[in-house]
Amino acid sequence: MPSHRVALVTRSGKKRVESVVADALARRGYAVAVHYRSSAREAEETIAALRQHGVEAAAFPADLTDETAVRAMVGDVLGRFGRIDVLVNCAAVWKSKPLEDVTAADVRMHFDTNALGTFLSSQQVGLAMVG
Repeated sequence: MPSHRVALVTRSGKKRVESVVADALARRGYAVAVHYRSSAREAEETIAALRQHGVEAAAFPADLTDETAVRAMVGDVLGRFGRIDVLVNCAAVWKSKPLEDVTAADVRMHFDTNALGTFLSSQQVGLAMVG
């Protein structure tokens, strides 16, 4: 099993706070698993930047609202790095709308990504950590 520490950062393919978190972990010597949903190009740019710190980094796509996809992503991270020591849940959505325009579908979309996605990621990584 590898001796380096490994962090999985969700939604770190985007150039937002998530990529700053991934960069801070890489600067501290962590190998970084970069999660993305649809931003493959940005994820590759993030990986290139992380590797400049002399650490391993790789991208892993997944829809975090899909239990099967999350399980597969965690399996892929374990297959690549052999372990996960840190999970940073950064994936979230927020679409501002006037209250009178908010629909049940809007609420479901926010819940699925912000709550369910965080739960599924935490569940699968937690099981991998103790397994």
